[in-house]
Amino acid sequence: VELRMTLYDEEGTSTPMDISAITTPWDETTGWWDFDTDSGLGIEPFTSVAAPPREGLFMLDITDLYNQWQSGTQANYGLVFQPTEMDHQFNTFRSSDYRADPSQRPLLRITAD
Repeated sequence: VELRMTLYDEEGTSTPMDISAITTPWDETTGWWDFDTDSGLGIEPFTSVAAPPREGLFMLDITDLYNQWQSGTQANYGLVFQPTEMDHQFNTFRSSDYRADPSQRPLLRITAD
């Protein structure tokens, strides 16, 4: 299972990210910075990735996590991408609301073995 997301260029420098599975409910007013030990919002570390390119396709294999979601051993509240460096360093991804080109929206690609 592969998560595909489109990066688009913004000012700043790309940064490595820690990616965690969210284990508690949240809403769209929640930011990546809200997921810390004092917030009461739960996360479980999943992986860390190097800084992606400023533009283009970002792909992440989430097969193991997806299987946990499907089996019910872990609740599916999504993923949080947290930058590891913050001095004008960030990554900007297209969202599912992006209307100009639907092919740039996030996609979960599930393939059969």
